[in-house]
Amino acid sequence: MTIAIGILGSDNGVTLGADSEQTWGYLKSSAEKIWTHEDEKGALAIAGAGDGGNLECLSQWLVDAFITLPAGSDHGRIEKTLSLTLREFHKQHIIPYTKDLTQDDPRVWLIVGFQGSGAARLWASQRGALRRCDRYTSTGIGREYAEAMLGEVFKKKNATAKIDTRFAEKLAAYVAFQTKLRVQGCGMATALVSLRDGHVQEIQPEKVSVFSYHCNRYSMLQPLMLQYALGYDFEDDQIKAVQLLIGWLTSARNQLRQSERATVEGWHYNIE
Repeated sequence: MTIAIGILGSDNGVTLGADSEQTWGYLKSSAEKIWTHEDEKGALAIAGAGDGGNLECLSQWLVDAFITLPAGSDHGRIEKTLSLTLREFHKQHIIPYTKDLTQDDPRVWLIVGFQGSGAARLWASQRGALRRCDRYTSTGIGREYAEAMLGEVFKKKNATAKIDTRFAEKLAAYVAFQTKLRVQGCGMATALVSLRDGHVQEIQPEKVSVFSYHCNRYSMLQPLMLQYALGYDFEDDQIKAVQLLIGWLTSARNQLRQSERATVEGWHYNIE
């Protein structure tokens, strides 16, 4: 059980995010759910959900298939190679064991990002097929909730043109945070990876942790804003109440911006 998110940036970058919770019955632990590779062809990142062993094995298959491709391979050839590899893995390791799903479920769902030669691609798997995603995608037990949040952002006018990779990193972290907050089975730390200029850039875990803390502070404002909109009086002076809400929002915005440069050791929270 997990939540994994992929977003295409307007600057030809790709961002992948995933939680790290892995469960066995009533036990849970932390596990890696994003696999990456880069070479002269570009950068590849894979995130996913489902059976942990098959997920790791399939990711290795895809990375190995990518490595065997010659330099200069275009996106079409890369997509075809990944698709054939995915299909073959399902034939050998998934389909024979799905007849009785009362036992351990062997199925996996993937998000694959590639960046190279000045262009980016984002794919998601559906059983043994790989489909191209134009803007964003998600998978895992929290998919419905994450898709709803991403859809609200991307339906805004000109959103696609304005969501570059830096913005996508913050958006993926926020959506992952909210999904972990609302959906059982998603949890623990969030891993974030961006693909830029043919290279893998892993976002430092402590920065994601600080950002998530501020996301929590912001989420506390949402019910307060709703209460005010419905007519709840925070104070006798309504002008002061509006100023208070604006002050909280401004502080949250500033703190979220500062968290991009902060570390756990050097960060202090201060809000009036």
